[in-house]
Order: sequence, then structure tokens, then C-alpha cells
Amino acid sequence: MRNLIVSMVILFVLSGLVACQSINTIQPNLSFQDERLENLINKMISEEANTDSSIKNELHAIKKLDLSDYGITNLEGIDILEGLEEIILTGNELESLEPLLTLPNLLVVNLEGVSIDTSEGSDDLGVIQALLENDVEVIYDDEDEQIFSKGLLFEVENNHSKIYLFGSIHINSEELFPLHPEIEEAFDQSDQVAFVVNVNEKDEVAIMQAMVELGVYNDGTSLENHISKELYEELISFISNYELEEEAITRFKPWAVADMLQSLLIENYGYSNKKNIDQYFLMKAEEAQKPVMSLEHFKDQMILSNEIELEQQELLLEKTLNSIQNSGKVRSNLETMWVTSQAEKLAELRDSQKYRDLDTSPFSLALVEERDQQMAEKLEEILKEEQEMTTFVVVNTLHLIGNGNITELLEDQGYRVNRLLVD
Repeated sequence: MRNLIVSMVILFVLSGLVACQSINTIQPNLSFQDERLENLINKMISEEANTDSSIKNELHAIKKLDLSDYGITNLEGIDILEGLEEIILTGNELESLEPLLTLPNLLVVNLEGVSIDTSEGSDDLGVIQALLENDVEVIYDDEDEQIFSKGLLFEVENNHSKIYLFGSIHINSEELFPLHPEIEEAFDQSDQVAFVVNVNEKDEVAIMQAMVELGVYNDGTSLENHISKELYEELISFISNYELEEEAITRFKPWAVADMLQSLLIENYGYSNKKNIDQYFLMKAEEAQKPVMSLEHFKDQMILSNEIELEQQELLLEKTLNSIQNSGKVRSNLETMWVTSQAEKLAELRDSQKYRDLDTSPFSLALVEERDQQMAEKLEEILKEEQEMTTFVVVNTLHLIGNGNITELLEDQGYRVNRLLVD
């Protein structure tokens, strides 16, 4: 049981944003640039193929490859699949289509839902034309048919320094992609990237220590003593569906249990294998070798969550439980508002209490205004750097909308703030 509790704590802290990692078992001369693609190809190789030649033979025999919504960004190295006749790339954000020209037996390419530049003279259009000339059937969306997510994007300037401030939402969904080209361009122009927390700079021992210090009852009481009998019984009934015992959560405070439930949902429904905005940009930053920084620390977030009044913690836990069981329609509405950049409607969620039904993470709910102030001060430090620097910053959309948000705080300090992608 102790191991189960430890596992739950680690799951609680590290879920959601952690980019997928893969183990490179392919021979070095067969490696791919994209870890997700390499990981998938690894799985297609049988255990019997244990030599370079046998691996090549199996790879050459692959005729069809379905990479739909797999999060692929780079196709370099795909030429090893020289027998490939059909490739489905639906829903991926590709840096370049040129590697497709290295497949000698290719017959069909499906690029539906892929953000491509079909303007005259573009590299993407050149590749498509070359494929068509080679009698390859190419399926793709015309520019007018492509639907891009806008989210909320702001530009903040101070003399020689600039920040692109982009609002994400904590929903793992392929429907959030592709992102508008102006968002991608802002990222490409940036020298460094900042997140609320860079999950790759994790110290599991320190996180465990902070969790024991802040998220666990050490006064001899338990969760049952701090929430209503009805909610406690509903909670125990719910976790039993996942073969978890009461002892797995009883020592934790309501805010900690609420986030454990979110982690449990992510694990059991496979959401961790789907893209989210933070994960997407973290992977892009690593691939582009851009420096990554954090605006907050894991323990800072825990401290803020721990400061929520007990009554609000209980409400948070109740809302979390309800949203997990009835989340489909509500999250769909939030997703639509974000994709179409409906800032006014999103702001209503923060200024009312409705956002509690949409993003139940205690890290998003706890003392939003206080966190806005702290993050605005951190961004000011970046803007005041003497070195000319452009920074792409990803924060939860809640911090960019409504009264007293980060953009308003920066404007109050005299910085030029412009909202981009406004129709």
C-alpha cells in the first residue's frame, strides 16, 4: 500500500505536462529525428530481428504507415521505409514535407488536417507538386478549408525586448491542433521559451518531500474528518472502480486528492498519449534547442494550493469528482471558445465561478490573482534584461483574461501590450 501511495503522489505531480519519452532501441544508422516516430517504428520490429540486416528487411517490408494524430513533427529518417506505399499523416504538425520525396515506392499520401503552406512558391507546395508528378495521390486540405486554433496570443514590448504571451488550456485533445501559423511563427522567432513550470526540471525527491510536508495530514486526522460524509462515501465508491483502496487517499488533503483524481483520469483514459498545448511547445523547444525557463516552482504551486480554505478545498474536490463524471459537454464548450479565441466569453468564466467546472486543477484555481501578480513581476524581469531577447511564454488562459490579469498588470506598468490574431 505504501508503494501505491508513493506512485499516486508521483502521478499527481508529474502528469499532464510531461512530454512523452522514448527509448532508442533502433541501430544508430537507422535512427529517426522524431522520438515519437522512432518509438512507433521500434514497436513494429519483431524481437527476432536482432541484426542490422534483419531490421532493415522488416522495415523495407512495411507497405502502409498510419500516423494519424500521433504528434509527429519531423519525418527525417523515413527513407529507411523504402517499401512504403501509403502514409497517413492526418492531424500532425510537420516541419517539412521534403522527406516524403525519399520514398521511391510511395503511392498515397494523406495530409488532411495537416497545416501546410499552399501559397505559390512555398516549399510545401513544391513537394506536393513533385509527388503528383511522380503519380503519387496526395490528399490535403486547401488553404480555405484549413481550420487553425487561435487561442489567445499577446505581444508585449519594452524597447529591445519582446514577449509573446500565449494562453493554453489544460485539455489533452488533438482537436486543439493545428495552431494558427502566426502562433508558430512567434515561437520560431523566440530566443527562449517560458512555462509556468518546466516539468523536465523535476526533482522527484524534492517533490515527494514537499507533498508530504504540504499535502498530507500530519496531525492524526484524515480526509474523512475534513469533508462531508456524503462526499467521502462518493469518493470511496468512485476510486473503487479503479481498484484503489481507501487507504490510498485517506491521509491526503482535499486539494491533493482532487489533483490525484485528474491524474487517475489521464492515466486510465489514455489522455496522457494525446497532445496538449504545453507538451507540444515543450517538445518543440527541446527539438529547436531553445532555453526553457519556469515562472513558478512545483513547491510554490503546492504552497498556494495548500492555502485554499478548507471549505473551498472541499468544493474543489466535489467539483472535480463531478466534472470527471460529466466533463464531455462542458470541456467541449471550453475547447470551442479557445480554438476560436472568444476572449470575452472566456473572461466571463474567470470573473464568475463557472471556470471551476472547466478547469478543476487546484493549481489553476488557487489564488489566481496572487499568481497573476507574481508571474507579471517575473515577466517584468525578463523584459528588463539588458540583452536583446524575444521570449515565448505559455501560461494558462485564465491568467490572460478577466479583471486584473497578467496583460492588464503589465499595461499598468507602462508596457506596450497588443493582442494578436484579432479578427
